Amino acid sequence: MPEIRPFARHDRDQLCDLVNAHIKAVVPGCSVPVATLLSQMERDPGEYIVDPWVIERETLVAIEADRLVAAVHLHRYGGDAAVGPALRNAASINWIVCWPADIDAGRRLLCAAVERAERWKPRVTILDMSLPAPLAYGIHDAWPHLATLARDAGFTDDEGRTELQYVVAVEHIATPGAPPIEGLTVRRRLHAFGAAFVAMLDDVEVGLLEVDDDFTRHGSMLRNDGWADVSNLCVAADYRRQGIATWLLQRAGVWLRLGGTRNLIGYLTNDELGSAEHEWYVANGFGELNRTRRGWVRPT
Repeated sequence: MPEIRPFARHDRDQLCDLVNAHIKAVVPGCSVPVATLLSQMERDPGEYIVDPWVIERETLVAIEADRLVAAVHLHRYGGDAAVGPALRNAASINWIVCWPADIDAGRRLLCAAVERAERWKPRVTILDMSLPAPLAYGIHDAWPHLATLARDAGFTDDEGRTELQYVVAVEHIATPGAPPIEGLTVRRRLHAFGAAFVAMLDDVEVGLLEVDDDFTRHGSMLRNDGWADVSNLCVAADYRRQGIATWLLQRAGVWLRLGGTRNLIGYLTNDELGSAEHEWYVANGFGELNRTRRGWVRPT
């Protein structure tokens, strides 16, 4: 029978090993240091909109034979008007990790976590896995044991969604040729996540591609160096399917290679398979890296 108790500082190394095992199953070569993990448990600066809504946090662990085999991190969200309606008066399993061989201990731990959350009397309890690393959100296909734990604890993904993470090696992005439309130019400018490449035609913006090229989160996660993602891509309706998005991608590829970025991530949802967006990713060399299921809910 595992011991279920609150997280203690001396658990940190074993917990970090367990968290990083889950991260490395979805992002090759990536991991987080102990300090980053502990910082996220105390306050998550990356979630600058949602994190201030959290009014209580708690981390529980399962111990067997002096070994940490599972852990769960809970959030309680406030009920005032500043909190977004989806999270107002909600409880959240912010993440759960468990060695697959110790799934029975994980099952007992998640049961204890749900009981703890119910004492907050939430409107709803959600589970959306938000480990402190890029791409490690939702319940990935690589984590089937976590899907089992979620369902056994009464969570359902019946109204959830599947997100697909696509990747291309930056060295395989073609170098840009002539503009696909006569008179088309590109400008690079500061945007929300860093550099954005803007397609201009007669001083009118007709397309934009924005990249986030710092998955190290300002150096706090150096093992994530060399990864970037397409954080925004749009082309004006009258100019689609004319090669503008591909041309912007090629211009961004030159920029990313200068900075040493090796891999670029793009995102789709399951219902976009076969769409123009999906065809564009495939045509530009992107291949599927992961599938992750989001929107797990346990009605109270």
